[in-house]
Amino acid sequence: MLLSKAVILSALSKIKDPISGKDIVSANLIKSLTIKSDEISFLIEINPSKEKEYRKVQSLAEIEVKKLKDNLVVRVFLTAHSEEEPTSKSKPP
Repeated sequence: MLLSKAVILSALSKIKDPISGKDIVSANLIKSLTIKSDEISFLIEINPSKEKEYRKVQSLAEIEVKKLKDNLVVRVFLTAHSEEEPTSKSKPP
């Protein structure tokens, strides 16, 4: 049985975002959720300066999704995006 996106997001919504206090789904941290047979992968998008706080969240997310089905391969990646604006390059005259 293939797991649905809704079932996976429901499991992930049990995990609290340590920064906002919301669950990680409501905090819009889950990106690129991919479901392929018995393999699930997704990103948790974080601020790079908060990586340490999110390592536990990463582990908890993997555990919660693995509970959904036996022999499930789950890959959870932290992806860090800075909140700073990119530097603009001057256009030549």
